[in-house]
Amino acid sequence: MTSYRFHFKMLIVDEGQDFSPRWMELIDRLLLPAARLLWLEDPRQNLYDKSGIDFVTRHPHGVTLYANQNFRNPRQVVAALHTLLNIPVSEIKASNPMPGLEVSIHTHKNDKELEARAEKCLLDLKNSGFAPEQMALISFHGFKHSQVLQWRNLAGFSLKRFTGKYDKKASRRWKQATC
Repeated sequence: MTSYRFHFKMLIVDEGQDFSPRWMELIDRLLLPAARLLWLEDPRQNLYDKSGIDFVTRHPHGVTLYANQNFRNPRQVVAALHTLLNIPVSEIKASNPMPGLEVSIHTHKNDKELEARAEKCLLDLKNSGFAPEQMALISFHGFKHSQVLQWRNLAGFSLKRFTGKYDKKASRRWKQATC
């Protein structure tokens, strides 16, 4: 067993949902016998499809706390999530003081209509003063089936797309759209 130079009385782990059980073994080795461990996670933000760590089984004297407040997103975005994903308001409370802009949802009957509606949305945002890096097109068809990911340009903008992969620092990898 490897000996580590540092041992800690307390350790805080954020984004625990992205941890591998193998990493937990390392954390256990870094803790002093009576150490405190603060484990923060949000299973809804699991980026790497990790199975997660059974924290309660590993640390039977641990305490589990649940937070249902969203401070990151403006209130309008959280309200849209409630509607789109059928999430009860009690499950995620909008706690950001900023109301945000109105969220609009557009549907389409075919690929041609999708492209026309998406182009109009981007042009409306541009005319309202938004820069390209402040705009996002979101598709609920998934990475493998999204028509949006096939476009190279739209409304005069050169598009880039998320590759579905992350670098070693957990940053998204982007590339110019090609078709």
